[in-house]
Amino acid sequence: MKKWKQMIMDNMFLRNACSDIFGRYYFIKERGNFKPYIQYKIGPPENDWYLYFRKLPYPRQYNKAFIQRLVALDPSQAINFLSFHYKAYPNREEFINCLKLTLIESSCQVRDYLQRHKIAKAIMWTQLQSDLLQFDKSLKAEIQNLLQPTFNDPDDIMEHEVHQISELVSSGVRERLKKSI
Repeated sequence: MKKWKQMIMDNMFLRNACSDIFGRYYFIKERGNFKPYIQYKIGPPENDWYLYFRKLPYPRQYNKAFIQRLVALDPSQAINFLSFHYKAYPNREEFINCLKLTLIESSCQVRDYLQRHKIAKAIMWTQLQSDLLQFDKSLKAEIQNLLQPTFNDPDDIMEHEVHQISELVSSGVRERLKKSI
């Protein structure tokens, strides 16, 4: 079997023909060879925010299921869907960056105007979350700079106090932002 794959990969005509017929990733045979930014479960579908597969998905199958699920939801549900997965992922910046790249790539492939509109709204949501992450970082740094002159030793500034103050201010900003949207 490996000889056939090698023969196809060596021949440009066969390689391009297979790519046109089966898609670009027709030789990927490793299921689950991706980082699951969007949570999924193996089993019968339920009425929740998870993606469901009968068996471990291929990377392309996983991305396709995510986009299909996203465009099937109405805009407010789509935001709740993205927020659910955003809150569950530990590294928020990495999640936002990967999600943004996936959405931009899929917006180029989708032909339906309504689906493209829903993907554009999801991209706007990722940009908003990215801006809020940047705001939180700069707010923490600013609070640390404001508190530094009041303490003789910079080590006296408690990291959790800075975190609490920035979380309080940040949560107020997020609440106002939710009301305006």
